[in-house]
Amino acid sequence: MAGNVIYTKAVVPTYSDPLAGIDLSNYGDDSAAGKDEVSSVKPSAPKITSITPGTSDIDMNIPRSSMSRENTFCLIVANEKYANQDTPNVKYAAQDGKTFEEYCLRTLGLPRENIRFAVNAKYLEMKEMLKWFGEVADVYGKDANFIVYYAGHGVPDEKGNCKLIPADVSINDVNNGYSLKEIYTSLGKLPLNSALVLIDACFSGNDRQNVAALDETHRGIAPVVKQEAVTGNVVVLTAASGTETALAYEEQAHGLFSYFIMKKLQDTKGEVSYGELYDYVRKNVMRKSIVAKGKKQTPCVTVSPKMLNTWKNIKF
Repeated sequence: MAGNVIYTKAVVPTYSDPLAGIDLSNYGDDSAAGKDEVSSVKPSAPKITSITPGTSDIDMNIPRSSMSRENTFCLIVANEKYANQDTPNVKYAAQDGKTFEEYCLRTLGLPRENIRFAVNAKYLEMKEMLKWFGEVADVYGKDANFIVYYAGHGVPDEKGNCKLIPADVSINDVNNGYSLKEIYTSLGKLPLNSALVLIDACFSGNDRQNVAALDETHRGIAPVVKQEAVTGNVVVLTAASGTETALAYEEQAHGLFSYFIMKKLQDTKGEVSYGELYDYVRKNVMRKSIVAKGKKQTPCVTVSPKMLNTWKNIKF
C-alpha cells in the first residue's frame, strides 16, 4: 500500500410540434398495445439551480476559533480564469479559494501572514509560493504544519503524469503544466511535522461541467492516469479518482469537493482529523455526484509510507 491510493456553442433547432400527425385516439388505452410490449421510462436530467457565488451556506456563519495556529502555514491557489482562449474557465474556483481562506483565518486560527493566496496564479507565481514553504520549513522545522489548497484545471500528459495548469498556460500545452510529482517531491523533502494537500481538480481533460476541455489532438492522450506517490510527512486528498471529472456544485456555487471540505470544517468548528475529513468528504461527494449530477466522482487519499498508520489521527 506504500505510497498508493487508498480507496475506502449549441445549435437550437427550429420549433415544430412533436405531436403533429400522430393519432392520439388510443392514448391511454391498454388494449391498443400488445400484451408482450413493455414500456420504459427514462429518467430526466437532474434539474440544476445555481445561486450567486458567496451566498452558499458554507459562506455564511463561518465558525470562529479561539485558538491561534501560529505554526500552521497555507498556500491557496484558485485558478478560475485562464489567459488562453482555448482553456475554459473553472467555474467557482475563485470563490472556493476565497472561502477556504476565511476558514483558515476564522475557523482554523491561522494568522493572516501565514497564508499566501493567489487567484489565477501564473506558473512562476505558483513556483515562488512553494519556494516560500521551503524557507518557512528551514526556520520552523518539525514545528511547522503545512496546508496546500488548489482549485483549477489539471491534466495528464501523454505518459499519464498529472499536471496542474497555471493561469498563463494552455490546457493543451500539457508539458508546461506544474507537475504534481515535483510538488510532492518538494514537500516530502521538507523537515516539517505534516503537510495536507487538497486538490479540487481532475485529470480527465474535462471542465467542471463535464465538458471536454482539451482539443481534438490532445483528447484521450492518457487513458490511464498515474497516481503520484508521496514521501515524507505528506497526505494528499484529491477530488476524483482516475479519469473521473471533478464536478461543480451549482446549487452551492462551489466545487463539489471543496464544498464538502468546508462543510465539514463548518460543522466541526475545525476540530476534525484528516481521517474523519476524508471519510465525510468521500461519502458525501460520491452520493451527491451520482444522484444530483448523474456522474460518479470518487475522492481519494494518498499518503506516504511512513504515515500509513498515523495519518487518520492527525488534526489541522
